[in-house]
Amino acid sequence: MKLSTLLLSLLSLTLLHEAVSTHLQTCECHEIRDLVNITVQEAVTGLEDRLTRLLNINTTDSSTLETRLTTTVKQLLKPIKQQLDYHLPPPSLLGTIDKPAKSCKDVYKTNFKASSGYYWIKQSPGSPVRVYCSISGTCGNETGGWMRVANIDMRNTSQSCPRGLSLISSPKRVCDIASTGCVSNTFSVQGFQYNKVCGKIIGYHKRIPIAFNYGGRIDSGYVYGVSLTHGLNPRKHIWTFAGASDETNRHSSFKCPCINTALTSSQVPSFVGNDYFCDTAYSSIYNSYSPYPLQVSDPLWDGKGCGRTNTCCSFNSPPWFIKQLSSPTKEIIEMRVCRPNVDGSTPLEIIELYVQ
Repeated sequence: MKLSTLLLSLLSLTLLHEAVSTHLQTCECHEIRDLVNITVQEAVTGLEDRLTRLLNINTTDSSTLETRLTTTVKQLLKPIKQQLDYHLPPPSLLGTIDKPAKSCKDVYKTNFKASSGYYWIKQSPGSPVRVYCSISGTCGNETGGWMRVANIDMRNTSQSCPRGLSLISSPKRVCDIASTGCVSNTFSVQGFQYNKVCGKIIGYHKRIPIAFNYGGRIDSGYVYGVSLTHGLNPRKHIWTFAGASDETNRHSSFKCPCINTALTSSQVPSFVGNDYFCDTAYSSIYNSYSPYPLQVSDPLWDGKGCGRTNTCCSFNSPPWFIKQLSSPTKEIIEMRVCRPNVDGSTPLEIIELYVQ
């Protein structure tokens, strides 16, 4: 191939770039960026191969010329790629108050450069609503935009416990249920429709929580831990976070179903199914019934700290859960923190929930 032909190839690529970038200004195609990157890289590789064949002369001067020409080609192609990246986002980005998106997913799809933060969205008649959209790194790195509906992190001293829960300030800032029963808090979805829920809840082991020992209906205190549902009448199950007594020694009905000596799966309420995390901070039973301090060395439902007979750290891949609902809904999400008896509790540190 002659050098003139090589230069004509570069010119053609430049003209192609101009045509493609003009099209991309009106195209809301998030996925096209990867294709463009691959195309540009293939162009770089192809031109380098042509240069190598063209200048395959075993002399010092030719080698130097080849290096210089290869560097020149890369320098020519670099601004082309940069300009393609620049033109990929739509000229008027969605998510502003003047041009609200339909959802956080809409923000993600139409602007690959979008980052997690606050955007304006509007799904029905009325005024746009400003919400926090997580674009990436959420729900176990599940791709797509997620709308945050709950964000409580008690490590932040400016935050308060959800209604009905009491603050324990030492040795960890956590929120505990003070008496038996369940404490309910609801989280609004701003009237937006969703069919997936994801999130994480991190708690700690206090006294002797005994998992699903009390069983029962979805409206009852069926678990030592947290029940997530949507809707109020009737409640529909999303996820359950259960705290258990220990991994060994104690009666099997006090244990997680994912521990070898655990209760059988039939004792997990049927409405829960496999949609739960279960964890304990004790690899063996604590030696005394008193005082059973708050165990801060091994958080619950974080996917870590399991012993040899405990598969709970891999069951459903905590700390993030993802639940696909059977049908789209606009119902509120309810979190109930339950303590069926005085035996124990699971004070909470982090509550982070999203919908899509």
